[in-house]
Amino acid sequence: MFRKIKICRHHNNCWKGVERWSGMERDIDAIILAGTKGTSKLKLGDLEDYKPFIKICGKTIVEYVIEAALDCPELRRVYVVTDLARMHHALAKSGPTDDERLIVIPDEGSIISNLRSAISYHILPDAGFETFEYDKTPTQAYLRRNAGAHDLRTVGLYGDSPFMTGADISRFIETSDQSADYVVGFSREAELTDLENVAGEILCSPELKTALFPFAGTAIRANNMVMGKPLRIPDEVWNLAQAVYDNRHLLTKKGEKNKRNWRKIYEIFKEYTLGHATKKPTVLWGFLLGAVLYRKFRKAHDRGKEWAAENMSQDEYELAAYHITGNKCYGSMNICDVAMPTFDVDNEEMLRRLLACDSDLFRKMRAVKREYPKNLEIELEKLVEEHPTLFDRAEPIDEEEWQNIVRKEGI
Repeated sequence: MFRKIKICRHHNNCWKGVERWSGMERDIDAIILAGTKGTSKLKLGDLEDYKPFIKICGKTIVEYVIEAALDCPELRRVYVVTDLARMHHALAKSGPTDDERLIVIPDEGSIISNLRSAISYHILPDAGFETFEYDKTPTQAYLRRNAGAHDLRTVGLYGDSPFMTGADISRFIETSDQSADYVVGFSREAELTDLENVAGEILCSPELKTALFPFAGTAIRANNMVMGKPLRIPDEVWNLAQAVYDNRHLLTKKGEKNKRNWRKIYEIFKEYTLGHATKKPTVLWGFLLGAVLYRKFRKAHDRGKEWAAENMSQDEYELAAYHITGNKCYGSMNICDVAMPTFDVDNEEMLRRLLACDSDLFRKMRAVKREYPKNLEIELEKLVEEHPTLFDRAEPIDEEEWQNIVRKEGI
């Protein structure tokens, strides 16, 4: 049980005081995607295995992610979508098998299927709602019978990010737009460069990972974290995401050269825009805006990030995504200082570097300390625990009294 304290702010972002506080349990679940179906293995010399189950310094990569999730105080339960037999075998040897928050569930074969299955058949029932047969029942019909399920929140984590910590997950949750239906996390170039300096190696390079995305005065890269309220996302958006996943090869350089692939992309586009239940003109406009922005992105790679910074904005991308959903689903980009999870094990070259010299680089990166700004709300929670009567009053604390508490308690 965690006490939640509502804080009032001044316009200058200083903390004013406590308006009220009450009991509240952890209310966010995590899904760790560590499936093996439909994916290829990494091979390095005699070592060959799926990314989540490659061992570094005595543990599989996914175990590091599990430890981070269990170390995050905001998370209620941690669901790992993976190969059941392999995961249980790994945890039996070294993992946190005694933690009741950890639940291992079977891999369904694709990212979208794994997310929807975990939410519908595990997270919702565990949270006290009916099981959701999403392939048979429309989301709106389910919500009419399960009031409150639309506010259920989950965090999505990837099982190949061994440098993730509980502090990283907490910081991502804290800095995300809580009103958004989904949030996609990104790291800035500056934070990534700082970590490269610590590691003594260039890690943001095309041979290791998709190149940095030139964007809004900086460059960014996905930090392997997403968050959202899954039942606020319309069924047609889930279906589109599944179609994109199923045809992701069409967007590769090899796929772009095949004219038949472009016909398939057009068919997906036509089916989605003309078959959308509502807001068809708006959806079409969203697709066209997205296509224009995609062209800008491609040109940005050719002309340099300075050009991109002048011509691409976060608002444009979020608006395009909003229109594509028929004005039903608001998404947000969280460009924050959570950088370390960005460095995942995506290919053989990254694995080779991490394993070189008795895993020296891996150990060095695992030892990097986090220096996020203090979450004053958490600090206040600690004060309430230590001094139960400190905030036991009907009226908020005034500015002078609050400053006295800050000085006395050193927060």
